[in-house]
Amino acid sequence: MKRYVHDFGILSVVLSLYCSSQSTQLRGAMYSDLLSFNGCLKTSDATCTLAAGTYTVTTPLLATGANLIIEGQGQYQTVLRRGDTSVLRLLELSSSASNALIRSLQFDGNKGLWFGPDGILSHAELKTFLTGALTQEYQDVKLNSAINVRVDYCQFLNSARYALHFSGSSAAVTNSGFTGGLDAAIRSYSTGPFLTSLLIYGNSISSYRGAGIILDRVSDSWVMNNTLLWNHSGDVWGGDIDQQLQGGGQVYSANGAHDNIISGNSIDGLADFGYQVPNNDGASLTLNNYGVELDSGQPTYNTTLSGNTVSRHGVAGYWIGGSVSGVVLNGETVTSNKVNGVQIEGSAAYFGVKIKGGSIQSNGGWPWPNGSDRPRGYGIHLWDVGSNGVCIQSDVSLTGNTSGETYSNNAGTYPDPRPASCT
Repeated sequence: MKRYVHDFGILSVVLSLYCSSQSTQLRGAMYSDLLSFNGCLKTSDATCTLAAGTYTVTTPLLATGANLIIEGQGQYQTVLRRGDTSVLRLLELSSSASNALIRSLQFDGNKGLWFGPDGILSHAELKTFLTGALTQEYQDVKLNSAINVRVDYCQFLNSARYALHFSGSSAAVTNSGFTGGLDAAIRSYSTGPFLTSLLIYGNSISSYRGAGIILDRVSDSWVMNNTLLWNHSGDVWGGDIDQQLQGGGQVYSANGAHDNIISGNSIDGLADFGYQVPNNDGASLTLNNYGVELDSGQPTYNTTLSGNTVSRHGVAGYWIGGSVSGVVLNGETVTSNKVNGVQIEGSAAYFGVKIKGGSIQSNGGWPWPNGSDRPRGYGIHLWDVGSNGVCIQSDVSLTGNTSGETYSNNAGTYPDPRPASCT
């Protein structure tokens, strides 16, 4: 896969591969009860269709068969809803359930199960849930290590913790909607080999207290043409549990993620909306989020970000940390973020970050959410970056930022004057 990870023309071929399992089905049936539907998921080479209606899930559905189509009659017509707090997952695919297509279903995590009797989620109730012994096991759809699984035209609402959890390679989530959750929408995670050939394409993701998309130990994959709106609008790893404010990116890349493309996404932080209720300690705090975060722990490398629009975040459009290399921002539009446009911190390899074309404009105007006295209001803000660690081409537009084009706390960090080409 690596040989064409930067070839956008391959996308149609990739999509066709994710659709290939549809031609293998030998039989199908319509089910109107969860017991029979769950039985179908234990077979192979089958189409398992759940009739329209709202179904209360009290025992998780488990797919063990291979070559399945698991479907409803429409993403708003067939609804699977968590019945009680003992149900950690609505649907789980075992490692044997490869070559599966999940489509036209709605998954309702029913986060109201954790609200108080008044029907309102208090800060104390949220903290109790987020610090519970099993809280991170709430994954409304869990895809274990099954390979070649596609989720298409589904809706995820009210996620208790994670809406969709990938642990296998060659997986895709496309054309789906994610709205409102106590943590993150799409999370990929592996404790072993890196996950490869993931495709996250054409989805709408909004109002998660944590990230919209998490790439954790992922390589040779694509995040393309998604719309992300007001995610990381809570603080599940910080203020929501009465710890120091953490913040984070709507798209979050960590643990050595590499050779990925993040392209054509619309990423809007809606910073003026502030935190979701209940917000941290109950006070009115400045929203502490970013559009894209390339985390500093086991940093991201060899990653291209191209043609994204990243706007209105409480801190910066981009936060790039650690000893990064091979990170390219190409033709990005970074505008109206509240502290800086692009924030790069920590040593970088020679030209470890290249910024080419696009516009980084009209950023700044707010204080740092953590009360820092660092300079702010710059298009590009560099902190402790090694000499020539960042290359900014002369064709990058850096106008209208409240304090100026660039800031660096150590001299000689980047080429000045800016070169015509970062090679």
